Amino acid sequence: MQPTENGMWATASATPVFEQVLGRHADAVFGKVDTEAQLGLAGGFGISSIPTLMVIRDGIVRYAQPGVLPEPALEQLITKARELGMDEVRASVAERGGPVPSGGA
Repeated sequence: MQPTENGMWATASATPVFEQVLGRHADAVFGKVDTEAQLGLAGGFGISSIPTLMVIRDGIVRYAQPGVLPEPALEQLITKARELGMDEVRASVAERGGPVPSGGA
C-alpha cells in the first residue's frame, strides 16, 4: 500500500465501527494490513498488537495506538488529522533530526 496525496491511512481490524466510519470518509485512504503476511511492514511501523490504528498524513505517522476506538473518538481523530498544519509538523520532525517526507498538505 502507498499513501496518497490525501494522505491518511488507518489500519485496523475489521470492526463494525471501522466499517461505518470508512463509509463516511471517501476522501481518506483506509487500509487493512495482514501483519502476518506483511511482517516487514508491521515491523517497520512497530506494530506489536492487533488491532493497531494508525493515521499517516503526508508520509508522517500522526497517530499509532493499539486497540479499537469508539465511533465518536475515531471521527474526532479523523477531523483532527485533517486540521493539522503539516508545515509545522514537518518543521518539528526536522528539529528532532528525523527524515521529513515531502508532500501536499
